[in-house]
This record gives sequence, C-alpha cells and structure tokens, in this order.
Amino acid sequence: MATMTFKDLCQENYKAQAVWWLNGMWRQGAKEEREHVWKLYKKMVELESAQQQSKGKNGNELDAFQAARFLEIMNGALTSIERKEAFKVIDTDNNGRMALIEYLLWKYEKPVDAVINSPQGENTEALNAAQAKMDEVTAKLNEVLPKVEEAKKAAEEAHAAEQALKAAEAELQAAVDDLNKKEAEHKAKMEALEATSQNQDLGVVKRNKAANELEQMKAEDPLPLRRAKITQEAALKKVAKQAKLAEAATAAAEARKAELEQAQVELEEAMNDAVQELEDVKKRGGPANGGLWWMQRELYEADESLPRAKQRFDHSKECPYEEI
Repeated sequence: MATMTFKDLCQENYKAQAVWWLNGMWRQGAKEEREHVWKLYKKMVELESAQQQSKGKNGNELDAFQAARFLEIMNGALTSIERKEAFKVIDTDNNGRMALIEYLLWKYEKPVDAVINSPQGENTEALNAAQAKMDEVTAKLNEVLPKVEEAKKAAEEAHAAEQALKAAEAELQAAVDDLNKKEAEHKAKMEALEATSQNQDLGVVKRNKAANELEQMKAEDPLPLRRAKITQEAALKKVAKQAKLAEAATAAAEARKAELEQAQVELEEAMNDAVQELEDVKKRGGPANGGLWWMQRELYEADESLPRAKQRFDHSKECPYEEI
C-alpha cells in the first residue's frame, strides 16, 4: 500500500476506497462524516448493480450515466448543467467514469496528494485477520437476507390462505343455513298439504288438489331446494380444497421460519467471532480508526437481521464506536 498511486486507488473496490478515505481523513473531518461516507458507499454499490457491465462487489467506479444519477440523488440541489460541470471536475483521471474516492475528493475539497499520502495505520496483519472474520459475517448476512424475505413472503401467503379458508368456511355456513331454511320451508309446506288433504271439513276438490301437490313434492325436490343442496356441496368442496392449501402454506411458512432461525444462529456465531477479533485488534493498537469503524459499521448492519432480543446494538441510535 505504500506505493499506492491515485490510479491504483481508483481501481480498488468501493469499500477499499471508502476505508482509505476514512483512515486518512479521520482527523480532518471524516470522523464526523463517517455515516455519510457509508451512505455514499451504499448508493454507489446499488448503482453499480444497475450498470450494463457491473462488477458486483468488486465494482470501483460508475459509468457516466450512473454517475449522473448518483449526483442527482446525492447532490439534488445541483442543476443538470452544474452536475455535468461537477462531473468534469470529479473525473480526476479523465476516464469518463467516477470512482468513490474521486467523488470524496471533490465533495470535501481535498487534494489528491493529501489523500494518497494520508496515514493508513499499522498492524495490517491483525486488521486483515479481523477483516477475514468480517467477511464471514458478510457471507452469513448474505444468506440471511434472502431468507428474511422468503420467510416474510411465506408467512404472508400462509395468512392469506388462512383468511381464504375462513372465507370459504363462512360461505359453507351460509350455504348450510340456507339449505336448512329451504328444507324447513319444504317440510312445513308438505305438512300443510298433508293436513289439507286429510281435512274432511274441506271439499273433495280442494283435498285432492292438496294430495296431488303433496305427491309431486315427495317425488322431486323443488328447484330452490335443489339449488341450495348444490350450493352447499360446492361450498363443502371449496372448504376441503382451501383447508389443504392452508395446511400446505402453513407448513411452508414454518419451514422458511426454521431456515431463517438457523441462518440467524450462524450469523450470530460469526458476529461473536468477529467482535472478539475486533476487540483484540483494538487492544494491540496500530490500525487506523477508519478501518476499525467500518468493520463495526458492518457488524451494526448485520445485527439488524438478528431477532430483536439478540441484537447487541440499539438501532434507534447511530452505530457506536470508541476511538483508539
């Protein structure tokens, strides 16, 4: 790193550029701006993924289009013309692209030499060991994040299936109630016709008419009753089908939750190892504050993916850090 040139620095990934800046400029304002530098880094990584030839985690500079988007987002007060002029100044190596370190030079008005020759700390071996532990945390975090979304989606689907089952059960109950009502009406009418056909106080014609109508009702269900039975049968089938769907969705949600919990356990274990390594580095001394804070910030971010009861940080506050 002692022979690092500005061109070399621009070829380092966004994280390395940010850490270099924080290390070297810590006593010149970077300490107070560290959270903003983190946000700048995160935004560049996000825009990197949108580039046609994205380098992913190894990305180091934005093309002209994404650089313009970056300036529009992070420096919204600038007009379109001002952004174009700013980009010309920012693009220190004149390659038509914007590295994070180039933007930081422009934003905080620092000369290239001051940044390149800025102190980067000592005891790099211990720092690298701590970084290796942090890389394990990052790897575990990358496993947890999609599982969080999968578990959330599965839980939502299980809830939706449960609600659909309740709706189907309500439809079935309505169908049963309607059928019971139709059967009661049917029975009452038949009893009335039976009574009329047997009533000797009535004329023969009226009694015979009632008897004939009664026989017709015995021979076949009336249309309203048939419809009610069909509706009930359909509702019953719907409930059975929805019950199976709800059972499957609930099982899937429980499986996703179990996978997430296991991934969170592994993340927590990796974090504990990283925290211990980081504390050891601080005790030995040597590394610059920028790199140490950065690892602390990565731990802080990973911590948010743990269950609230196991989180070690208060996420209503800024990431804590004790200088060495």
